[in-house]
Amino acid sequence: MFLLTSELTTPYGTFNNAVVVEGGVDPTTPEIYSISYYVPNYGLVKRNTEGFWNAELESISFGSEITDDEGDYSDLLKSYFFPPEDLDLFFIGGFENSGVKVQTKWLSEKFVQQISYHGGGTIEKIYKITNNQIEVIYETMIDGSTPSNMTIGELEQLPTIDIVMKAPFTVGDVFGEYTLIDTNGEVGTMYSTFENVIVLESETENYLSRKYYAIGFGEVKIESMFYNEETGQYEEGVTTELSSIDQIMNEVVGNYLFRVFEEEQYNYNSIDEDEISPLNTKRAILHGRAGDFEGLNRLVIEDLETGKFTIYKYRYEGEQNTPKDIEWIDEERLFVIIGYGYGTITKGGSLYILNVEDHSITPVFENIFENNGKEEIMSIEANGDGTFTYKKHIYDDAEFNVGHIEEGSITP
Repeated sequence: MFLLTSELTTPYGTFNNAVVVEGGVDPTTPEIYSISYYVPNYGLVKRNTEGFWNAELESISFGSEITDDEGDYSDLLKSYFFPPEDLDLFFIGGFENSGVKVQTKWLSEKFVQQISYHGGGTIEKIYKITNNQIEVIYETMIDGSTPSNMTIGELEQLPTIDIVMKAPFTVGDVFGEYTLIDTNGEVGTMYSTFENVIVLESETENYLSRKYYAIGFGEVKIESMFYNEETGQYEEGVTTELSSIDQIMNEVVGNYLFRVFEEEQYNYNSIDEDEISPLNTKRAILHGRAGDFEGLNRLVIEDLETGKFTIYKYRYEGEQNTPKDIEWIDEERLFVIIGYGYGTITKGGSLYILNVEDHSITPVFENIFENNGKEEIMSIEANGDGTFTYKKHIYDDAEFNVGHIEEGSITP
């Protein structure tokens, strides 16, 4: 576990913003518990190992080169570059604003696999963690193929392709095309605002790129800017930022609105809105808001016969749209209203039919937003005879203050 402490005192001196790493000294002996303290630009300055040994920084000798054997910064590097466990990290932005999913798997204490899924393709990278640096040792496109499955022995034989980060962290350090420009930065993302961030920058004649690394998460944001010769200013290019985090789930082919995952188990809240299908074979759950008026949901389909779950996660999280209402049509299809998840101006959203067997989705009203976004479907209910009644909210003024409700009937 990674924490922050505002102040730490050792015989050498007092440090601010120390990174606290708690856990076993070695994965083979988890019962030996330790607390290690790392400080940017100093590395490990203190370690307490209950019942065994303790160590604190007393002095620093300048003028001699530090080798791998003289300082172990591996835990510090891990804390800044990778999440601490196997996770899926989702990002908004990216190539054609299609979003990015980065899946992190710990192959061992020394090797980490990351697979990035985005609009431009799927890339697999494997990193090697040494005492004082993180190296890329394997990189390939895997579109349409399965990830590599090398043994640890085979990974040990791979050469270094690139060095992406070194420790101790010092402003001015260069890693390939990037220079470390800040060890105590701050950056905001859709997921959270992070402090004590490491910032790397790459600048060419007409292009500027920055990468932001946060403790316990790894890379949380990438910014790119292009120089406009006419204005003499940099203009925003492609930005990718962290939006949500999940345990790794089995992703299957989805549709243009939803990523789709299949899982053997899924934990949802008892107060989540849910609805049973007409023949009692499936349960549809809106998981996320848990009874709140605002927030983002995931649509979860529980197969009541097999006990398995299908999870529909809205693909474009930056839009902050979400499933807001559901109504079963039959055992394979249901109506889903998708709209903005926050605020009081939007009363509903667009109405779709989702097929939970092949995961296809079809809009019911193609031109619902043609009236300057003033029309939204608020609800839909079954009438018991194969028809459904919907309520549509229509704003009457340009300021979205005054509106009225109309009802209609459809047969899917």
